[in-house]
Amino acid sequence: MTRLPEPLLSAALAAPVPLPLGRRRAVTVALCSALGLIVASVSMLNIALPDLARGTGADTTELLWIVNSYGLVYAALLLPAGAVGDLFGRRRLLIGGLAVFGLANAASCFTDTPSVLIAFRALAGAGAAAIMPTTLSVLVDVHAPAERAKVYVIWSSVVGVGSIVGLVVSGALLEPWSWESVLAFNAIAALVILVVCVVVTPREQTDDDPRADPVGALLSGFGLAGVVLGVIEAPEWGWTDPRVLLAVGSGIVLLVAFVVWESRRDRPMLDVALFRRREYGSGSLAVLLQWLVAFGAFFLLLQFLQLVRGLSPLEAGTTMLAPALAIGAFSPVAERVTRVIGPAPVAAVGMVVCAAGLVAVAVTDADTSFWIVALALVPFGAGIGITSVPATAMIMDDAPPNGQGMASAVNDSTREVGGALGIAVLGSILNDRYLSTLPFGIAEPARDSLASALALGDATTSSAAVDAFMNGFSAALVVAAAILLLGAVAVAAWGPRGRGSAGQDRASALT
Repeated sequence: MTRLPEPLLSAALAAPVPLPLGRRRAVTVALCSALGLIVASVSMLNIALPDLARGTGADTTELLWIVNSYGLVYAALLLPAGAVGDLFGRRRLLIGGLAVFGLANAASCFTDTPSVLIAFRALAGAGAAAIMPTTLSVLVDVHAPAERAKVYVIWSSVVGVGSIVGLVVSGALLEPWSWESVLAFNAIAALVILVVCVVVTPREQTDDDPRADPVGALLSGFGLAGVVLGVIEAPEWGWTDPRVLLAVGSGIVLLVAFVVWESRRDRPMLDVALFRRREYGSGSLAVLLQWLVAFGAFFLLLQFLQLVRGLSPLEAGTTMLAPALAIGAFSPVAERVTRVIGPAPVAAVGMVVCAAGLVAVAVTDADTSFWIVALALVPFGAGIGITSVPATAMIMDDAPPNGQGMASAVNDSTREVGGALGIAVLGSILNDRYLSTLPFGIAEPARDSLASALALGDATTSSAAVDAFMNGFSAALVVAAAILLLGAVAVAAWGPRGRGSAGQDRASALT
């Protein structure tokens, strides 16, 4: 068997921090709790928007930014945060991120000024950016190569389930209390997790000769911010609006400059050549497309369940537990099958299964039995679980020496950019079809949204608006399914061949 280059062997076979089994489990629980908290925080305020509007007097634009400022800063800082963790210590970055996240949420409870709340949400996003890549990279550090496949299963399941569980927790908190309770929950949880992480997370060896890359950090941060800002605002401003074109265009230019800068450095923050490799490149593509579709579908499904099906926020969040349970159930299956046929085929199959679930939901209508809708959501979640594990493994197992933090940041930023793009693209399809399907002469407020149409209280207008919404809803889900099917073909064709993960293949290269 051909022996792989020594740096890649070192990356795959790096000895874990020596910890007893009980300590490794404690670290896993602590880091997955931190991960679940920041992932849930992305969606937790979505359900609280009506209460926020009443409590703060925020207008529609301010409400959007209360939600989006967190995700924008979060996505923009992931790559720099991953590099900082690799250079100066992931444990320090984790603890600092939890402190910033907790303090920002605590401070948010004591303001009713929308602009101040937006600023605190952005600060919480900065804390989350420090936490997210650190969780996976530390878990990889403290587990031996043979244990890392199970780490990917657990981590991917928490990522997939976190946003949905956040909806349920938020809905439950809002039943007896106001919107501040959601932020107070985040602050208290962050404090508890911080204390546990201080106790159980080991101190790791940092780079003996750290060389920061401020230019790369600025280019990647502002580049990602521009792209994410543009795709977040595209449904509101319009895809051809000069502000959207400027944001996306400048973001792309900065990211191209980042690629050029990193490719010329002797010691880059991110080795962009890795994306040409089968493992890293196909894994990143699978993550991008899977979460593009997943986040966009979550956005559509919550509107469908609440506005068309008439469910309360808590009921809608509980319904979304169907795909969440499927993610948790099928992630371990994906890990076992990956060891037999390899990661790329499994990721491709997961994308196909997810697409099938979306098509099943797309052919439902307002009168379809609730249980049929819930069952249709199961393959949607199963596909996410099947895809996420091998895709994450391909990225992490192909990471260079001492680069797990950056690899995790690539995985996370790809997910966040894909999610923002998915909400923008599928949301635009829904909106376009909704407006084009509404009958001529319908009341003008009904053109704003389905919620506005239903608020008019006119049966004829409500029926026409629901039909128009379902037309756009189905069209958007069919487009999402098509994206996944094309992605599945690309991942299957480009992805690594052979059994097992990349790390396992490299381990066998020693013999």
